[in-house]
Amino acid sequence: MRASATWRPRPAAAPSCLNDDRDKQYAAALPACTREANAGKQQAQRNLAVIYDQGLGVNQDPAQAAIWFKKAAQTGNRDATFQLASMYEQGRGVPKDPKQAL
Repeated sequence: MRASATWRPRPAAAPSCLNDDRDKQYAAALPACTREANAGKQQAQRNLAVIYDQGLGVNQDPAQAAIWFKKAAQTGNRDATFQLASMYEQGRGVPKDPKQAL
């Protein structure tokens, strides 16, 4: 059986910032994800927001999630923009603000 040309196993290195859905070791990935997010990497910022928003390997923290969604949204990440708008609409992690949500 021939292996798919698109799938490659991950090297046994430090955990990356959730580069794909197979990485379920959120707590182990948190330091790398935080480091990359602080370095300004848009996808890492969005991923870190999801970790805090859903409480994946950390205590759920909507306020922290909103901070990271906002940073990712400011760099043009559409998913982060949508998630942040949803948070403003619901008042989850941020004050409820329909105008800001729009």
